[in-house]
Amino acid sequence: MSSRLQHHLTDMGVHLLLKSQLQKLEKTEAGIRATLVSQHSIEVDAVIAATGLRPETALARRAGVAVNRGVCVDSYLQTSHPDIYAIGDCAEINGQVLPFLQPIQLSAMYLAKNLFGGNAPLKLPAMLVKVKTPETAAASGGRNSAP
Repeated sequence: MSSRLQHHLTDMGVHLLLKSQLQKLEKTEAGIRATLVSQHSIEVDAVIAATGLRPETALARRAGVAVNRGVCVDSYLQTSHPDIYAIGDCAEINGQVLPFLQPIQLSAMYLAKNLFGGNAPLKLPAMLVKVKTPETAAASGGRNSAP
């Protein structure tokens, strides 16, 4: 999906600086001056920062909870510590971090039921992920594996 969106934005005349690290932004009379960590500066009309999400795992790590790309949980959302559960952007479920609304909502419902006496493992359906920009919309559905 990202390559399709990248191609569409490039066709619209948007100049993309991929794998660049932004140091600072300054408002100028002409627009915005973006200064990169490399000290390269450019004048731009607008800035889109697509940084992605990375789970914050420091607290879990300090508590001795198993961590990989996220806080590792089983299908009951239980961590390696029997009294600690994790859901949302920080949780790694079956090797995947799923920082999207639908799996977070479903995880919250399953966990709430299980904490109040239920015993059902989390089952995630095929999910739809949407990206919306002013000029284009993109969606991905089904079971996709993240690298």
